[in-house]
Amino acid sequence: MRLRTISRDQVKDRMGDGAVILFLLLAFLSAGCDAPGRASRGSAPSGDGVAQASSAVPTQPVSAVTYEEYPSTVSEPEPPTITVPEHVTYAEAETLFHEGRYDEAVEYFGVYVAGRPENVWGRYMLALSAREAGRLEEAIDAFERALDLDPTHVKSLLNVTRVLLRVDRAQDALARVEEALALDPGSVDGFRLLGLARQDLGWLDEAEDAFYQALVLDEEDVWSMNNLGLLRIRRGAFERALPPLARAVELAPHVAVFQNNLGIALERNGYAVAAGEAYSAALASDGSHVRAKHNLERVTGRSNADGVPKFDLLGMADEFIREIRGDDDAVEIPFDTTSVVIADSAAN
Repeated sequence: MRLRTISRDQVKDRMGDGAVILFLLLAFLSAGCDAPGRASRGSAPSGDGVAQASSAVPTQPVSAVTYEEYPSTVSEPEPPTITVPEHVTYAEAETLFHEGRYDEAVEYFGVYVAGRPENVWGRYMLALSAREAGRLEEAIDAFERALDLDPTHVKSLLNVTRVLLRVDRAQDALARVEEALALDPGSVDGFRLLGLARQDLGWLDEAEDAFYQALVLDEEDVWSMNNLGLLRIRRGAFERALPPLARAVELAPHVAVFQNNLGIALERNGYAVAAGEAYSAALASDGSHVRAKHNLERVTGRSNADGVPKFDLLGMADEFIREIRGDDDAVEIPFDTTSVVIADSAAN
């Protein structure tokens, strides 16, 4: 019989109440040893058909990273000196943005909104340009000014949430994304960001609920799959991490982050051979992926744990599709509320 974990009220109500960002370098120690760190609620129950991590699983930390559409938090750059015409059109400023000349776009949109202070889209594009230039406080200010003009501007609510998460203001991010979802309760981006905010606040059950809801709305949202899988790894639920990560890799096999994260879940479940293949695939897509390189070095030459069969990626991905669609032959099993001790540290 197929087992499936259901996040409390998600299947009861599709709309419910409730990604490159930096997340967390994850470290779990096996063989009954606790890693230092803070305790979080919930871990995976043991399932059928997949061996648990054994002595074949290394005791050193395994590197993982998860993010959405934005990179890790960085220090504010010093804006360059740019000469801007006295009069600027929206099209001129937008062209600079699309060409990736973000600092110039900031200055051009700055001139544009100075002449048209009531234009919410000008302020929105000023904020996006500042975000892409790494000028995060300027971006927050511009998004907030756009929202002063139009509190129902969902795009500004979602994007200011992204920036607030990057500067470690998860509580403020939560408030803004909840406003966005109140206006657009069918927003996949909204639920994905809600999950990220809740995770940053340590609300791990609720974060799973939000990622799951995003996937109920869009079962091909690969970033929510990635984030759900990594959250389960963070909780020590290595077996439950496999289905969403397998599905993400099936849909987007050339995304190095997905391959690396799948490799971590595979390794922790005793699939050393398949983990090495996933790490190799990550490096084939991005040769500069330092974590995948280190992870591959660790598993090279290792065999699967005793009793672990060859990994079936497509079968595991199909399992996740069935979970999201709520197949009748799946059996609900509640979250295991056993505490899991985790160690957190920053990762790029």
